[in-house]
Amino acid sequence: MNAEDFQDLYKLLRGSKSAFAVLDARTLFIEKKLARCLERIEEARESYVQSRSRLMKQPAEQQVDAKAADADRQIKRIQRKQDKVNDILKCFDELLPKLRKLADREKAKAVPDTSADSSAAADGQEIADGSELQPGHYERAACREDLTELFLKRFDQIEGDEQLLWVGKHFGFRQVESQDDIHPESLYFIKIEEESFLVQTRAASELTDGVALTSVTNNLPMKTYSHDAFVRMGVRKRMVLLTTEFEHTGSVKNEN
Repeated sequence: MNAEDFQDLYKLLRGSKSAFAVLDARTLFIEKKLARCLERIEEARESYVQSRSRLMKQPAEQQVDAKAADADRQIKRIQRKQDKVNDILKCFDELLPKLRKLADREKAKAVPDTSADSSAAADGQEIADGSELQPGHYERAACREDLTELFLKRFDQIEGDEQLLWVGKHFGFRQVESQDDIHPESLYFIKIEEESFLVQTRAASELTDGVALTSVTNNLPMKTYSHDAFVRMGVRKRMVLLTTEFEHTGSVKNEN
């Protein structure tokens, strides 16, 4: 499986509250955080099932008054909706076993091999504290300098879920869960119902009494949130911190 599997599921869910969780899971998959990725997909499936429970509770024929003049049309419309739900659940259920297998492998690798440790200790072997770091990528909060003119131009041309998809293509998402996730001069994506905003927090000196934001698309000041209100918006999945990667050599990864 690969990241495109999540993208396909997202396209089916577009417009649903579960779509955001699937994009979040996609980012976690790319970052090889498979256990957390699995949790997000399971949460997304559960949320989707709950949101469609009333629709799926009865066959279409039992949800329509048979004496209605347009009964056949209503039944066909409900059946189409039910078929779409079943297709989406099938996609979830094809993805989950593969993801569980990968998450289990990740968990198994994380368990230390005590027999090997005992053998090394017996031979008097130790890992040196100054062992050289292996090449790898490290996550950091994204900032305005990570945005290109092409990215901003396209973002300004599209709306809603397309903006979310465009942002997810270029940046990772990190959930805002506490005040430790509030960073100065960093990018956040806010989506409340049908409205989306790409914003940057201001300098650290302006975040003391609240979270002051500036719109990235027009450089205009936006609402200043209290720290608690800003975190609540993140916990409710209405806002995420954007992240990018850089190699430990110091070179910034070009996402565009």
